[in-house]
Amino acid sequence: MKNCNVLIVDDMMHLREALAFFFKKKGFTVFEACNGKIAFNILNEATIGLIISDIRMPELGGLELLQQVRRTSSLSHIPFIFVSAFADLSNDEAFHNGANDIFPKPFDAEDILNASIELLKPVKSRWMPNKLHAPEGIKKVILKAQEMHLNSPGQPINFGKSGFFVQSNEQPPEVGDLLHFKIEFEKGVLTDLKCLGQVAWTRVSTDGQKSPGYGVQIREVDMSMKDAFIDLIEPYKGPITIPAY
Repeated sequence: MKNCNVLIVDDMMHLREALAFFFKKKGFTVFEACNGKIAFNILNEATIGLIISDIRMPELGGLELLQQVRRTSSLSHIPFIFVSAFADLSNDEAFHNGANDIFPKPFDAEDILNASIELLKPVKSRWMPNKLHAPEGIKKVILKAQEMHLNSPGQPINFGKSGFFVQSNEQPPEVGDLLHFKIEFEKGVLTDLKCLGQVAWTRVSTDGQKSPGYGVQIREVDMSMKDAFIDLIEPYKGPITIPAY
């Protein structure tokens, strides 16, 4: 994508340069940093449209960089993608702190590119039907809620700007599973929301603070209710994409 500046942050030069080379070939302008401290300086000097960051780095790690970005009003809107080694950071912690996506190392650059393009689209052009083809026989889930909650801990269904958290004590689905959701609201603009979601993380046990359940990335929304759904979530200013409560 032309005229889009991407910041790639990783202390391993060969990985950083390989990803930078791939994005440059696709028409992006790429900035590079070897740690979060340098990255944050770049963010204050250049107009960056997307951040792709490692997690473990010297001086300032990826999680701390993400937290600084989300606390800075002029930067908090920037999409943020993590690339991580196994067990660097749990998926629910990444999303809870405001990450838009997370990819394990070794990563597929094409997958990161596709996620980046999706995040850079205007909201109105996201979640189009038939963009993601679900296999036949995919599980259908019906959820019931009084109303739609945005970033409200303790709610059975809690929405963010790209997905939602389902509080559940039942055996959760697997990470990566596609599910057809029908969420029935007793009141509000949406009487029911039909969408295709992909499980981003699961949490079976609870430590007394975090509820068991699973986080869902929205992949498609029924065209008949997409505009009404976007009108509800777009004014919301919170940085969290999928609440991890």
